[in-house]
Amino acid sequence: MGDVTPMQLGTETELGLLANAVAVGVVMGVVYDLFRVIRHTLSFRAVTVVCDLAYALSFGAVFFVFSLSMTGYYRGFLLAGMTAGAAMWCYTAGRGLSRLAELIIGTIWKYLISPAIGILHKLAKLICECIGKIRLKLQKVKKLEKNS
Repeated sequence: MGDVTPMQLGTETELGLLANAVAVGVVMGVVYDLFRVIRHTLSFRAVTVVCDLAYALSFGAVFFVFSLSMTGYYRGFLLAGMTAGAAMWCYTAGRGLSRLAELIIGTIWKYLISPAIGILHKLAKLICECIGKIRLKLQKVKKLEKNS
């Protein structure tokens, strides 16, 4: 009947696939933490929606590719394994590491990026004021030329 993958793979093969699914889930947990750091650092509702959507789509795509590449079928235990791996990461090492990353990024934002943005804002304001003054002088010159 061609090369059809049997639904029963055998216990040893299924346990190996489950272990791989848990490992892939841990990687997806790390990806989730990256999105979590972005969401907490830039706490806007739109950022949260975009990050959640991006993670959901990436998790689905990884499950799709992983499941089909390993067995040729969608298998529920692979989804359960990936979900368990992601949850294990998020509720263990991921929790502390994401807090540490948020602290580091928050400090960088507070002491480097935010002051730099403030300086750039003041510089842009100064440039706009200078352009405005030049424009007024040019208008005065044009009025004098018309009157002459």
